[in-house]
Amino acid sequence: MAQQDKTMRGRMVLQHILAMVVITAVLYVIRYHVMGSEYTGRSYTETTLLLGFVLIVAYMAGIVAAHFGLPRITGYLFSGILFGPSLFGFATHETVNQLKVIDGMAVALIALTAGGEIKLDSLKHIRKPLTWIVAATMLLSFLGVTALVLIISRWFPLFSGPENFGQWTAVAILLGTIAMASSPTVVIAVISETKAKGEVSELILGTTVIKDMAVVILFAIALSLALIFNDPEATFDFMKIAGAIGEVALSLLIGLVLGWLLGLYINRVGREMVLVVLGLCLLVAEIGLNYHLEPLSICLAAGFYIENFSGTKGDVFIAAMKKLSLPVFALFFCVIGLELDLRSLASIWIITLVLVAMRAVMVLLGTIAGSKIGNAGNFMQQYGWLGFISQAGVSIGLAVTIGRTFPDWGAQLETLIISMVTVHEIIGPILLKFALDRSGETEAVTRKQ
Repeated sequence: MAQQDKTMRGRMVLQHILAMVVITAVLYVIRYHVMGSEYTGRSYTETTLLLGFVLIVAYMAGIVAAHFGLPRITGYLFSGILFGPSLFGFATHETVNQLKVIDGMAVALIALTAGGEIKLDSLKHIRKPLTWIVAATMLLSFLGVTALVLIISRWFPLFSGPENFGQWTAVAILLGTIAMASSPTVVIAVISETKAKGEVSELILGTTVIKDMAVVILFAIALSLALIFNDPEATFDFMKIAGAIGEVALSLLIGLVLGWLLGLYINRVGREMVLVVLGLCLLVAEIGLNYHLEPLSICLAAGFYIENFSGTKGDVFIAAMKKLSLPVFALFFCVIGLELDLRSLASIWIITLVLVAMRAVMVLLGTIAGSKIGNAGNFMQQYGWLGFISQAGVSIGLAVTIGRTFPDWGAQLETLIISMVTVHEIIGPILLKFALDRSGETEAVTRKQ
């Protein structure tokens, strides 16, 4: 019976692969033989058509990835990469820019669900190890990458541009700060998909969320220091730091207010929740784009309020949100895949891998140290660091800021950071699922036990 089920699953996977090939061929004909030179990537009709094809392929790729023990989001990512500017070129950079609002809305939906997973009782239970793991991983990641850049820049320059030790110090500080960031969206997606429950998943989720918000503030400090090292006549910009702190605080405050309003709606009306939530997330995405606030922080705070302070119906709301996870994750990680630039990785792959390896070692050492000091379990000490490898939206946004701030060498550093994010985004979900499986917290492993 088991052999028969295995054979049927194998046939189903083969059917999905063949369907993906056929759909890709159809899109190729439409893109290059029907539209041809008329295709610009700027039309919303063209963008919608492409997105429809990509999502169908992504759904099937997710099933295929799951069959081979990989996270479904790995299939979604590779579908985006396949159709993006780096490979087949079905999507142009203009197409990707038009999908920014959808990207932000998907982040908002994911964060709203994640906020509902953060319970006050759980936070009290893991407060000590969480604090130490956050502190140790961030500190060692920063010190390790910063020191490496300063050392290797003397014999093997990362790129042309910086002309003196002060400018290289600015580069090192910025790269070290980016190295501290992790991706809460990847963690949320993998935990939701695998239905993981336990200390490891709680600590990984809590750590990535706190790091994501802390890095925004620390980057403002790093940017001010980098400006001084780059130009000794520059002055430290306290207003930039205050602005970064204010953005995070305002994002959390707006999130709590939205959570309170949504909680009132859930308890007093409770109808058409999907439409209400989609509208709310679209609103949050627009706020993030236009007012430089963080949709992730806003919706994390909203989901947290609903789960912990809106009464028993809050649980019903969070359960309903999880039903939307499949299309939301497919949409978000497809767009992330479309944004990843393999060409930039190909041009500087050696130094990219050196920096990725250094960051991974520092994250490993930081997780072990923080887990031991905070009395976390053995599984967290052994496998927890694998959950902090992924990087995504925040890192890319900070890289763009660097490119704009430093005209002499910022664009080259931006390319290097994006190439590192590309590697982290590809391998991160796979490593996280491995960690959760080995920790025995995923639903599939629990069933076997």
